[in-house]
Amino acid sequence: MKTWTRTQRNWDYMDLRSMIPDQVSRWTVVRNLRERGFFVSGAPSDQDIEEAAAIQEDATRATVSTTTPPNPPTPTTEAVPAVGKSTGASESSESDGVDSGDSTWQNPSGPEPYGVQVNMQKLGLYDKFPAETRVRQQFKAHLSTELDIPNCQQEVDNVSRMLRYIQLTGNDVDMGFLLKSTETRDFIQALRNANLKPATILNYIKNMIRFVSFLSIRELGDKKFKSDCSGYIQFLNVIRKPVAKSHSKTVCSTRYHCYIQGQKTLGDCRAILRVCKKDMLGLFARYQQKDYVATDENTLFRYYCEAIFVFGHFQRPGAVEGLTVIEWLDKKHVNGRVCFGISEHKTSATQVVTVAMNMEDAAMLDAYFEYVRPTCLKEDVDDKGKLFLNSTGRPISSVSNDPLSCPLQAANRHQPGDQASVGNLSFHNAK
Repeated sequence: MKTWTRTQRNWDYMDLRSMIPDQVSRWTVVRNLRERGFFVSGAPSDQDIEEAAAIQEDATRATVSTTTPPNPPTPTTEAVPAVGKSTGASESSESDGVDSGDSTWQNPSGPEPYGVQVNMQKLGLYDKFPAETRVRQQFKAHLSTELDIPNCQQEVDNVSRMLRYIQLTGNDVDMGFLLKSTETRDFIQALRNANLKPATILNYIKNMIRFVSFLSIRELGDKKFKSDCSGYIQFLNVIRKPVAKSHSKTVCSTRYHCYIQGQKTLGDCRAILRVCKKDMLGLFARYQQKDYVATDENTLFRYYCEAIFVFGHFQRPGAVEGLTVIEWLDKKHVNGRVCFGISEHKTSATQVVTVAMNMEDAAMLDAYFEYVRPTCLKEDVDDKGKLFLNSTGRPISSVSNDPLSCPLQAANRHQPGDQASVGNLSFHNAK
């Protein structure tokens, strides 16, 4: 009888998590089992479940009330842009800095797939602690000042989402999360269920490790707390291993497909420049004649100048983002070429990027520097001396996406075949 009681009336919350990925459904099963007299080990208490369910219900009601208008608008004949597609030149990297006036805001490398956003919303993975939370502000200051990470907002948000998932209630972070390994595993599994890529999940784990390390440094005198931090970091390193292995498989698969399909040739890369060269020469002539040029056309011209680096001289995005005004003005003319170096870039800390442009490409960059860049400067925004700026006056941070925006829009105004050929070429294939 005792053996039957131990084996048949006890449930492990970890088993329920693997069988029932949805959090709300899992909580319902836990409450039902407890009402029937079963014991569920490692599960949240009924009070925590009820409070979290009430918060989610209120959030759902608030979302519905704000997103559903009382009177549906009258249908119009205007075309609605498709989800995930850009409708203009100013909707690419021009959004960096617009979404947040904070200099620590980090522009994502690319938009998340629509399905991933829906999955994360349903699983409650977008919930975060308030921005004024004390420990969150301290961590942000630690990243930006002590570790010299200017674009740290994304990392702070990742940690805040993970902590909110672990701690369902309250506006202050409870350090008891260091002992909640089950909830941490639930969060990682929820990220998988939302179809996030292994690289993104790895970022969440790495960000949390850095956050816990910050807490450990902050409380040097508390040996017990320091021991809890050390144990939690070891636990994170353990659950990181299978994610890292999955990421390695993904990278290997991508390289295999590139090997089978073949790399893009130099002619394929330069085809991007040929598609929009005629339009850009027209803008160049208008600059020389002091004619009026619209803001979106200035943005397209900047995209073309970035494409000259990426697809014409095969430079990495970090080199284009790191080019400064002083380095451009210090260029030298050697045997019909314009030569200059780039010292600050993400590719390597010990090597200097050197570029030798022909006179035509250099003239395009001179036109950008003389006519386009001054229109982007703002009195209250620090340009950090960078050559390429977005419309808000801040240095660009999305070169991986920008160079394709110019030829794609140019192809829309020309032959359909050009659009298809450009659309099949991505920056990563061109490298």
